Amino acid sequence: MYNKELEEEKLDEYVEGLIKTDIEIPPELEDRIIQRIKTTPVRNKNTIKISVNKMLAAAVILVMLFTASVKWIPSFGVYASNIPVLKIAVEWIRGDSGTEYARRHGYESIEGIVVEKDGYILTFDDIIFDEDRLVFSVIAGGDKIEELLEDLVDEDERKKNDSLPTISIEFLDFEEGGSSQIDFNRKEIRVKAEKTFKAGEAAAFLERNPQYIQLSGEIFVRFPFEHNILIEEFKDIKIPFDKEKVLLSKKYMLMEEIEVPYGIVKMKELTISPTRMKLDVGFDLEDDYLFSGFESLYLMDSKGNAYQSEGLISMMHHGDENFSFFFVPSIYFEDKHEELYVAFDGIWIGSIKDNSITVNLTDTYPKTINYMGEDIIIEGANHSNTNGKGTLTVDLLMPQNIKVSGLKVEGHEGSFYRLFRDTNYLNGKPYDNQYGLNALDYSEEYNVILINAGRLHNISKQLKLLLK
Repeated sequence: MYNKELEEEKLDEYVEGLIKTDIEIPPELEDRIIQRIKTTPVRNKNTIKISVNKMLAAAVILVMLFTASVKWIPSFGVYASNIPVLKIAVEWIRGDSGTEYARRHGYESIEGIVVEKDGYILTFDDIIFDEDRLVFSVIAGGDKIEELLEDLVDEDERKKNDSLPTISIEFLDFEEGGSSQIDFNRKEIRVKAEKTFKAGEAAAFLERNPQYIQLSGEIFVRFPFEHNILIEEFKDIKIPFDKEKVLLSKKYMLMEEIEVPYGIVKMKELTISPTRMKLDVGFDLEDDYLFSGFESLYLMDSKGNAYQSEGLISMMHHGDENFSFFFVPSIYFEDKHEELYVAFDGIWIGSIKDNSITVNLTDTYPKTINYMGEDIIIEGANHSNTNGKGTLTVDLLMPQNIKVSGLKVEGHEGSFYRLFRDTNYLNGKPYDNQYGLNALDYSEEYNVILINAGRLHNISKQLKLLLK
């Protein structure tokens, strides 16, 4: 997939350049480094200075080598992105490796634009379009943004309150919206945006011979309980577009099936686009059972190169029985492959009859419930406002072979969140999760639905996909 000598030459040049320039360290890595320094035992006064200096030097070298490795060695990036602690840093340094891989093979990005209104500046860059998706970055900057962020973010780049400055993007050429990842500091708000196209959606757009990609945007501050303050609105954003530069996807119909607990998994279609690959999968499971995820799903070619999920969107569902899974980088620019392999180390399957629980705020906790033969402990439940709308929080202690992505209450239109405490999880023990539902009316009792819940079945499977 890459030229080793060329990549090592680039790596040498890059590390040499790092020595001469300042290094911006991802906050997640910096926090871990500082925390490790603070918790290092001090044996005597004579060794503290040299020990800290050595550790700081080692930390800087680690970040330099980590950054360089992620940027220039694809296999290291794939490895590091599988480690939860490093995954955020990998994506922060490298961005989406699928789009970067396409660029390195000559696929042209769309030229960025800058729009300004009333002193607020939006910069659109890293724009790439293929038949599978539209991806770009947006930065909100300027003096007015700095003034706004000074009130929201302290000198240590941490939020002063529960507010969230953000940018909302609407894709005017398409029916449905996309996804975004938000970051900010004291000077700017940064967003990575992605619109994944439904079947035929990009083709229909190209048939209209568009001259522009049309967007609208809002800069606003989000507060708890769905209270938002609009800062500025951009109604007519036009990015010049040339459809002749778009490379179309290659599609392969598949006929392979795999037996799994409670049913069959059907591999339906593989779509190979310039920036990533999409595998469409169908599930024919027994009544009362639902698919809720694979464990370590990846594609592999005959040379042993692995292609895994990464970026803003790794999976999309089309009802309860059909899903799409995305993999990077793409083999689009390589010599034609006759076959690929799909493999996974386990499958998560949920139970419809077990996917709801009763949460009564007057009950005594902890309280044990059963999900697919495993115990989940409700450690506590609370509502923040007994006189009206507030946040319902529910704490669950679960074994490692059970997952719940979120909670839902019928009729609730507010947002929900999940706080994952990973200490016990990394130690292989039952782990804590706190789930919250914002802007929910108070009640003594709720019928709570478990979102994307499932039990892990540890089965390793590998299946050959013939590309005809």
